Amino acid sequence: MGTEKENELSYLCGMIQSGKIPYKDAVHYLDLMKEEYELEEKQFDGLYAEWIRNGDIGRELNRIGKQGKDPDSRKPYDYVLDGLYEMVEYGEIDLEMVTENLWEDPYEVRKDPVKGYTGFYPEFPGCIGYGENQEMLRMNMKKALRNWIYAAYAQWTERRIIGGK
Repeated sequence: MGTEKENELSYLCGMIQSGKIPYKDAVHYLDLMKEEYELEEKQFDGLYAEWIRNGDIGRELNRIGKQGKDPDSRKPYDYVLDGLYEMVEYGEIDLEMVTENLWEDPYEVRKDPVKGYTGFYPEFPGCIGYGENQEMLRMNMKKALRNWIYAAYAQWTERRIIGGK
């Protein structure tokens, strides 16, 4: 598995650990992104269980932060988030403004036979929402994005403290 995919899976595990996304939603997200991650639920179960048992999720998130210094290992959104979070640190904007800024970006929608509609941002691992109809999905996606941004900011701050950046 490539470093980029490992980074995203580590981040997804961190989202589960922080309580910002339920485990079943993470598995549903991985199922939607099966072609991208080339990972079955059973494989993810094993990876997640191993990282929990070894206490590696924190180390994995720290590793991602350190890898961020290598420009080739980062996606464009990583740079956007770093910039936005630095603006939050300096008091120029707040996390609600970050949410509003990123809310303008479209998310993917899939018809879900059980939950009606499923929406997710592929560039934000684990940012997923559901709705019985399109309007309910829209409201839930905004909440999911807000939760994701707050959790990502907390992890970004922790990596800066631990990693010294």
